[in-house]
Amino acid sequence: MIKHLAMAGLLFVGAAACEDGLNVTNPNEPTPDVVTTEEGLKRVARGIYNSPGGFFEWIVWNYHETMGDAVSVPWSNYNWSNMWFAATSITANGTTYTPVASSTTGRTQSEWVEFVNDRQNSQGAVEYEWISMYGINAEANLMLQSLDNGISWVGAPANHATKEAGYRAWAHFWKGYAYHRIGLMYEQGLIIDDYGTTNRDYKTPDEMLAEAQAQFDLALANSAGIDLIIDDLQPSIFDTDISTASFRQAVYTLKARTLLSGSYRDELTNAEWTQIRDWAAQGLTSNDGTILVDSDEATFLATITARWRLATRIWANPTMRTMQAFHRNPGDQRLARFTNTVGNGNYLNRPVTQHVNTNWSAGPPYASANPGEAPQLYVSAEENELILAEAKLALGDIPGAAGHVNNARTLSGAGLAPVLTVTLEDIRWERRAALFFRGLAFYDARRFKEILPVAQGGGVNGVWVLEYVAGRTPALQLDQNASIEFNYRPYWPIPDVETVFNGPDASQGPGN
Repeated sequence: MIKHLAMAGLLFVGAAACEDGLNVTNPNEPTPDVVTTEEGLKRVARGIYNSPGGFFEWIVWNYHETMGDAVSVPWSNYNWSNMWFAATSITANGTTYTPVASSTTGRTQSEWVEFVNDRQNSQGAVEYEWISMYGINAEANLMLQSLDNGISWVGAPANHATKEAGYRAWAHFWKGYAYHRIGLMYEQGLIIDDYGTTNRDYKTPDEMLAEAQAQFDLALANSAGIDLIIDDLQPSIFDTDISTASFRQAVYTLKARTLLSGSYRDELTNAEWTQIRDWAAQGLTSNDGTILVDSDEATFLATITARWRLATRIWANPTMRTMQAFHRNPGDQRLARFTNTVGNGNYLNRPVTQHVNTNWSAGPPYASANPGEAPQLYVSAEENELILAEAKLALGDIPGAAGHVNNARTLSGAGLAPVLTVTLEDIRWERRAALFFRGLAFYDARRFKEILPVAQGGGVNGVWVLEYVAGRTPALQLDQNASIEFNYRPYWPIPDVETVFNGPDASQGPGN
């Protein structure tokens, strides 16, 4: 259905434009030549919220949380269960199990990625993040090229240049966001700055992340105009108030995330830790003005809150390692969001002796009425505080690191007494608790080398898993000191929907 990258971007821009009612010659195919008015530009800019097409917050984030062992998604659609159950080995209560070897397919997680990366497979999943991010990038390119061609502005002439800067900031922010997601997830990516075109100049993850940083810098350079335009872009039902100040803070947090998550943690230098700290020092301290996920339809927005998706068991349940994070500090009030009234916790997790193709459930978690109603965040103050904590710890400032952990706990409603000192292990568990369901778990699992083979320093020890015991009632027992070897693929390949028609080989597709 999607012929190549340029068409992928155009399809989603067209859908968003039609939905938002662009007043142009052909609202199904807006181009820089026809987006000439401020009203048309505003609608394209607002349409960025819809350009991922619903894939991003529903499918992509679940994949990241699943492969980071933060949530379990047992359903076979989109191959979620196959990606989650395909750990190489799990040792519980003195016995080592090999889920992949005992499955009916015998596929590892890496083999599943290759198997589902097929454009004929409507639930392959490898393409969803790619399509979502290049849909955003295409719409941002449309904005920038329309601005280059000239816009007919309304209102006081003195404000025209400021408005233009604001729209440029908005476009560069989303280009940076798209490129940083591609660079953090795929083995190669494309930098595309002309609307309606593509190319074969595939870039490495480092090159994609460098371009993301450049786009974030352009967003900062033009950010003075955000206050003047944001009320026209932000859906009215969003309970947040983006300002120039908070917009800049969000950009700095994403710059820090991009550098933090783009390398194995033990390979970051002191200079890089200093840069991460300095960027995060200018990042978000409150979520009041942050950028929320997707859509201006109230009914859709209501269904992407963590509370709805967990309480209904439509999509996901916390894993045992997530529950372990909430249990780690007695009195952590965040635990109540994912446990029943008895306090034992209803959750889904990997029964280590069952076949990977078998769905199993211990029942839905019960989410409390509050907190948990807020939509998911593209970037958050909790994340920024924990980036600061980790950077300061790496630079030897332990009291400073502890202060930021306390801030993150306050923001996420933990209700815990302040701590005076923290370790790296404390911060790792705190990220799992405070940033639950934020689409960051896989980045952490990779940069801490959890997903690598044990022989390469990977795997995890001292974690909770449930063991299935045949003939026993109840059939599940908890091992609080188990170990897991994941052996997951650290980056995904270029999606088949792209390479079949636009591969690095010039014989594949038109390129340009």
